[in-house]
Amino acid sequence: MKYLPGDYISGFVDGEGCFCISISKHKTSKTGFNARLIFEIELRADDREILESIGKTLDCGRIYDLNYDRYGWYPHVKLAITKIVDIKEKVIPFFEKY
Repeated sequence: MKYLPGDYISGFVDGEGCFCISISKHKTSKTGFNARLIFEIELRADDREILESIGKTLDCGRIYDLNYDRYGWYPHVKLAITKIVDIKEKVIPFFEKY
């Protein structure tokens, strides 16, 4: 696992990453729903090292193993950053710079 250049990560994310909002039902919230901002990149499991390096460079995130056997796909891995403070103080400034 190594640090990657910022311009490499920026270009990589342009093709493979996204910001998304996940909305789910939540019994105790006033609206009955919970919204979460997520930055994520999903790749085949054999590219796990790239996600580990991006996570190391951004200094945040968690990698999840995903199984898509029911679709006949190869296993995947996802780097997800869900902490608002990490998105606000690390991810967004990183992309503003690069």
